[in-house]
Order: sequence, then C-alpha cells, then structure tokens
Amino acid sequence: MAIEPMLLWNAEEIFDLCALAEGCEPENLQKSFRDVHENSKPRPSLWFAKDSGVYLMPNLRFADHIIYANGCGPQEESFEFIQSICGGDDFLESLPCSDIRALWAKFVGDFREIGYPLQDPSEYSFYIEMENEKFTIGFCGSRSVTV
Repeated sequence: MAIEPMLLWNAEEIFDLCALAEGCEPENLQKSFRDVHENSKPRPSLWFAKDSGVYLMPNLRFADHIIYANGCGPQEESFEFIQSICGGDDFLESLPCSDIRALWAKFVGDFREIGYPLQDPSEYSFYIEMENEKFTIGFCGSRSVTV
C-alpha cells in the first residue's frame, strides 16, 4: 500500500489561526464561496489555498496571517512537490474552525481510550491529504495514528 504525501502544519499554529477567526466580529469575517452560494452568514473558518504556495489562513477581511504547509512556501523549491499533491490549478476551500476543533477532540479522545493522555497540540501536526481533487484532514504525530 503506497503512502500518500501529506501537507503538514504544526497543530498549535492551526489553533492560533482558528482563535483569530473565532475572536472576530461576524462583520469582519469573509464569506467563502460555499457560504455565498448557500446564502448563509460567514462562520469562523480557515481557508485552505493554493497559488504561489500551499497555505492556511483565517477568513478575516483584513488579515495577513498565513501559515504555509511544511516545505510549500512561495520561496521554496517545492513546485513539483506541490503539483504532485495538489495538481496545477489554484484553489480556495473553507475549513470551519468548529470542524477542526471537533476533529482534535476526537483525536484526543481516541488516545485517552487507550490510556495515552494527549494534551499539547504543539507536539502534533495537522494534515491535509489530497486525492482526486478531494481532501481529508486530520491530526498526526510521532506516536499517533490518524483519525
């Protein structure tokens, strides 16, 4: 079984971005394309984007908080790696912060069930795995399994 390449970020930095979006007044949040089509109010989210790199950023109107995936910044020699994972087209997807936090709670809960207390997100990674224009998100670490 081949292992798919994953895009990785430090989990603690992901929660810092979510806190920025969650701490904002609703009028300072940008709507995602999905929110616009569903005619719904914007909700605190992270935008998963690919253009001159692959990154996550909060959906704030006036934000320059961008965290690039490991090895996928605009100044790095990563063009072929990015193409192999994400394809050639630019994109923007919305990941609701509530979904990310729920996934972390499940990840922590799964470890508690086997007797391994998990507390510090700085020791773990948030990942996005892409296949056929669909993606899966999760958490992983050196002593962990993904959920």
